[in-house]
Amino acid sequence: MERLGTVWAAEGQESDTLEAEKLRIEVELENLAKIRPQKAAATGHQKEVEQLRTKPNESSLRRQVPELDVLHPEKQRIEVKLENNAKICPQ
Repeated sequence: MERLGTVWAAEGQESDTLEAEKLRIEVELENLAKIRPQKAAATGHQKEVEQLRTKPNESSLRRQVPELDVLHPEKQRIEVKLENNAKICPQ
């Protein structure tokens, strides 16, 4: 009878351990289900921020190009001469 009690106690402990492990895994799965959409949203926001950071650089470059044209009015004449020279003396 004593052996039977020991076996039941061991099975009870094993059952409790398995139940606790099951509960822990369910909680982890639930947390993952909550975290994944948040991670995806954060990644999307990060990409958007990077794009917004590069846009000012692009627009400032666009503004600088006309300024360079104003500073160098001979630019077009030089470009035309270079094109003509390239046609005359192809490499």
